[in-house]
Amino acid sequence: MVEQLRSLIERLSVDGEFGDPDRPVRVIETHISIIVLGTSRAWKFKKPVDLGFVDFSTLERRREACEAEVRLNARLSPELYEGVVSIGGTPEHPRLDEAPAIEYCVAMQRFAADAELPRALEAGRIEAQAMRGLAEDLATFHASAERPAPDWDPVQALSRHSAENFEALRTLPAIFSDSTALDKLESWTASRMSVLAPLLADRHRRGRVRLGHGDLHAGNMIWRDGRIRVFDCIEFSESLRTLDVLDELGFALMDFERRGHPGLAAVLLDAYLEHTGDYDGVPLLPLFCSYRALVRAKVTGLSAAESRDAESSAAAQAYLSLATRYAQPRKPTLVLMHGLSGSGKSTLAAKLVEPCAAVRIRSDVERQRLLRDAAHPVEDPYSSEWTQRTYETLASACESVIRGGRSAIADAVFLTRAQRHGFIELARRLGCELKIIHCHAPSHVLRSRVEARRQAGRDVSQADVAVLEQQLLRIEPLGEGEKASEVRVDTTRDIDIDSLVAALGLS
Repeated sequence: MVEQLRSLIERLSVDGEFGDPDRPVRVIETHISIIVLGTSRAWKFKKPVDLGFVDFSTLERRREACEAEVRLNARLSPELYEGVVSIGGTPEHPRLDEAPAIEYCVAMQRFAADAELPRALEAGRIEAQAMRGLAEDLATFHASAERPAPDWDPVQALSRHSAENFEALRTLPAIFSDSTALDKLESWTASRMSVLAPLLADRHRRGRVRLGHGDLHAGNMIWRDGRIRVFDCIEFSESLRTLDVLDELGFALMDFERRGHPGLAAVLLDAYLEHTGDYDGVPLLPLFCSYRALVRAKVTGLSAAESRDAESSAAAQAYLSLATRYAQPRKPTLVLMHGLSGSGKSTLAAKLVEPCAAVRIRSDVERQRLLRDAAHPVEDPYSSEWTQRTYETLASACESVIRGGRSAIADAVFLTRAQRHGFIELARRLGCELKIIHCHAPSHVLRSRVEARRQAGRDVSQADVAVLEQQLLRIEPLGEGEKASEVRVDTTRDIDIDSLVAALGLS
């Protein structure tokens, strides 16, 4: 059957159905697809196979899969997918766009090879702003994606998929020879699953499980028109597409880290969490990232065993090593950004996310989130009541981030010793390092910056000059105990970010 499909595609190419027959046409094969690359378009055929996890064995199943691929990928990259094409005629003389169909394929816009995100990453063309755009797109996508049935069991599903990973890895002793390492990793996975099961189930109840993309790694992304576009979701299995949104994001984080871009991964996570407020799920990320690394280890390992390719074998082993590293304890740091409105602390905090591979939690953003969720309009968002609520939310988010093994940057004024004390106690309770970045500038500079920010109207902060004047009257300087953790920064001068990161012990 697969050979017949190959012959059909060759006949279409010879007869010029894909375009000018004098132009080269490239054909790519995967386990389940054959893709024909034309000069400006591409055609993706489903192989007539039944591999257990995917069944394209009948023409009707292939038609349904093609329709699902177009429909589901339209959620993230509608411009790439043109539609389902029927191939009519006979196997000896097939014709595109004719009926009755003897085969189906998906027609797509073709993109240049250097648009593939792995190549763009290697060329250094992807910067932090691209990650923020991707985070915004994913946050919007997850918010609108369909939810599974209430009886969906996220713990059972993840346990089953994890068990399948380890079972497959053990069938490849020539590639994964250290059975002890696999045993330890499987034991850690089971232990974390048990501890985190209540959180997983609670997140499903709160709508954090969605029918997502299912295969969110850089190989399924392109850099196009100044933005990262995601394509090629898993269309053949609703089960594999049904997952916690941070499991989906964790796949991308793992992949960017494996490709040597932990800073970009950190920016992606930071921006996604700022958009969604989904900080309580961060403790799940080591489990999710390890699981996703094992998925890639399995897929790459099976391919290496089939092809006997040394490079693929090494890549599979690298994935397993990465999965093991996620299982190791980390030593995160809690960083407090301390300074009055206009002191430049938020600008500096944003610059620290990438080199520190940290998550920044902004009081201004969390205050606005609380106000949006308030039952009634709030007259004074900077009242003592709403300030306390904001700092409590900030502390809770920081705790989740730290428990997830990642450094947290709490971006707030921290006007009083009482406010700072709560976070100092949090660091002590969590057993993590504490640093206080004290951003300062002359009062006339602060007033000028706050007024310029107000006039620009682009900042989430609602603090105006009147709020600043109150801060100047009420600020409590760092005490002797706090100064031991202080790193002073004059924001009227150029700041050496690398030196600051080193001073924080996060380089």
